[in-house]
Parts: sequence; C-alpha cells; structure tokens
Amino acid sequence: MAGSSDHPTNVKLGGRKRVFDGTVLKIDEIAIQHELFAGGMGQPKVWEVLERGDSVAALLFDVDRQEVVLVDQFRAATLAKSTGRGWLVETTAGIIQPGESPETSLFREIMDETGYRVSQVAKIATFFSSPGGSSERIYLYYAEVRRTDQVEKGGGTNQVGGDIRLVRMGLEAFFRKLANREFEDPKLIIAGLWFKERHARTELSFDKVRSMTRRFALRSAPQNVVGYKTGNILLTKDVDVWVNNENTDMMMDRFFGRSVSATIRHGGAAKFEDSDRVREDTIADALRLALRGRTFVKPATVLETTAGELERTHNVRRIFHVGAVEGVIGQGVKPNEEMLERCVDQVLTAIDVASQRSLSPRTFWPYRSVLIPMLGTGEGGFSVQEVAPLLVERAIAYLEAHPKSALREIYFVAYSFGDGQVLEHVLNGSPRLEPIGDAPVSG
Repeated sequence: MAGSSDHPTNVKLGGRKRVFDGTVLKIDEIAIQHELFAGGMGQPKVWEVLERGDSVAALLFDVDRQEVVLVDQFRAATLAKSTGRGWLVETTAGIIQPGESPETSLFREIMDETGYRVSQVAKIATFFSSPGGSSERIYLYYAEVRRTDQVEKGGGTNQVGGDIRLVRMGLEAFFRKLANREFEDPKLIIAGLWFKERHARTELSFDKVRSMTRRFALRSAPQNVVGYKTGNILLTKDVDVWVNNENTDMMMDRFFGRSVSATIRHGGAAKFEDSDRVREDTIADALRLALRGRTFVKPATVLETTAGELERTHNVRRIFHVGAVEGVIGQGVKPNEEMLERCVDQVLTAIDVASQRSLSPRTFWPYRSVLIPMLGTGEGGFSVQEVAPLLVERAIAYLEAHPKSALREIYFVAYSFGDGQVLEHVLNGSPRLEPIGDAPVSG
C-alpha cells in the first residue's frame, strides 16, 4: 500500500554489486523490487547506478565590478557534443570530499578556481544531476563577492590538474547569453535563471520604486531601534544624519564612483539648472574646510559638515565623516576590529554632542536617526560578513549605555541582496533585539 505521500514508498533491495571501480566514477548493479502506482509489487529489476559522490556549485557575482564570475575548462565527456568542442563555460563547482559540509567544500573550490575568498552564500537548490542513472546530488548556491575578496589570481592549473580560465561577464552579456540558450552547463542555467529573477526584483525594489527598512527594537528599551535599509542610499529620505566612510586623508570619492562617498558627494553638490553637472562641490568643499589645513587625520576621527543639496532633496540634516581606513599612497591599510568599534562609538558620540548644539531657536529638534554604511569594507579590505556583527553589536551597546541619548534609530546600509542577508542574519540572531516588522520607504 502507498504511504501518506502521493506515490508508492515500498522498496525491496535484493543486493548490490560493484561492476566498475574507477578513480572518480564507480558503477554499481542494484537488484530492486518496488511498489507500483497501480498497487502491488513490480517484477525484480537490476539497475546500473553511477556513483561519484555529491557535488557543490556556486554562481559568483562581483558586486564592485557588476560582473558574473564563471570558469571555462575542458570536459572530455562533452567533446563530441558541446558547441565548444570539449571546452565548457560553467559555474565554479567541485566534488564534496568525505567529512566535508557542502559549504566548506564550496569555499575551498571557489578559492581554488577563482581566487575569491567567500564566507557567506545563499542556497538556490539541491537537485540530482541525472536521476535516471546517477546518484549524484548537486548543492547549488549563489555568492556575492567584492574586488577585495579576490586574494589570489584564480584560473590556471588547479589542485586536481584541471586547466581553468576565469571568465568575467557583464550583466547585459550574461542575461543575453542566458536568453539565447548559449549556456550548456545545467548548474549555470538553473543558477542564472534564479539570479535573473532575483536581479529583476532587486532592481525594481532598490533602484526604481522603493527601498525597504527592517527594524529591530531593543528588548531593554523598545523605543530604541537598530535596523538596516536596502538599496541605494539615495532611496532613503527619512533619516536625520548620514555617515560617510572615508580614509584618513578625508578625500571623498570621485563623482562617478560606485561608493557611498561618491553618492553622497554628488547628491549633495549644487547642480546647474536642469542638469546633473556639478556647479558647486558643496560637501567636499565643506570637508576640506573642516580639515583646517590638515592633509590627514587620525583613524576614527569624525568631522561634521553640511548635507548640501541632500537637505532639500532627502531631508538629511548633517553628514558625519569618519576616517575608518588609514590612507596610504596607492593602497588602503586594512583597519583592525578595535578601530572599527572605535569608529562607531566616536561617530555616535559626535552626533549626540552635535544634537545638543542643534537645540537652538533655529532648528528646534535633535538628531534622532542615523544611517551608517558598512565601515571598513571596500578599500578597507573587510568583508560585510566580518564587520556586520561588530557594527551591530557596537550600535546596540551604545544605545544601552546611553539611555539619555537623543538617538533613537540606528540603521545600516544594505546596498546589495547579499549585504541584506548578512545583516538580517546578524540582527535576527541577537538575543537583545526584537523584530518589529518592515516599513516601506518611498524612493
């Protein structure tokens, strides 16, 4: 009789014999008798099953370069049938070794094939590669990486003797090839379709319609909130103070950069009428004045400036610039965790001190909310996975230690899907916080 599921469940194993025992591939003959959909048991049958263990794979997306990272390598099994005559463009993948978890195996394979250091992934699916004859399961993931995560060159001859070429593909080209059915690797096709759907939703919510705010109240003081805001920082219009993550030279990024610094600089600049061309570099000029002739500041120094045009367009009252990365010609020096903690403490203290000055007949109210980027990432060299727990912990600790602070809401910037996942995991995992739902913010 069939069980509680919608298909039969009774299977009788008659025996198993290994008929081929290769280095990688092994073939077993298995005698099986199984229950039929119509009821009763079918005739015994011998099945040939290919055994090669389980595998893991991941689609990599370089957020800084806006490129999908793939690998091209020779696959003898595809020689007579693939359009590449044996060479196949694929996701990063490898066999899970005995005793390894899928994630551990994946991190190793990504480093071996691409040179990227990864510590956080999102699960896409688990599926059988060819269930008609193989027991292999594939664990498929998605991973976001940044320029600074690539600690080795990648490609070349890997640990098992494969010859690999790293392939970087812009989003337009990647989605075009996916639509034109040019890819022949099923892992890449499945992950690509998943990524295309995710990217479409992310683009719609982050860049065109609205951002989303996630809020968590302190259990000890529910009026205080720690959370994050997704998408481009320019979608935020309900936070009093923005924090700018700078190096100790306090030189803002160029207007056309992709950083928070560049976005704040351009957003706060005065423009020519009906144009995006900058007429006055308002915030950067104010920051130079705040330096008072210095060419650099000590790490964790905080300087306060005007918000420029952002006050009119985004309701931002002030910008607080913090030197989170020590500036060195040609490179940035990776900050340590203690310095990042000090940066958070210093910037929150500076905002509170400035709030006391803002209590004047001109302004009438203190600063109640702040938006902080992922300090120490980018040129700082830290990953979001490394800094998110540290920054969230310092925000909670500050609010708990300063019950009379005017600050009531501390938000972090989750620009990408992966950043949001990391922050969601950290905030949800804190026993000192209680989730209080989503709040859409108009963009």
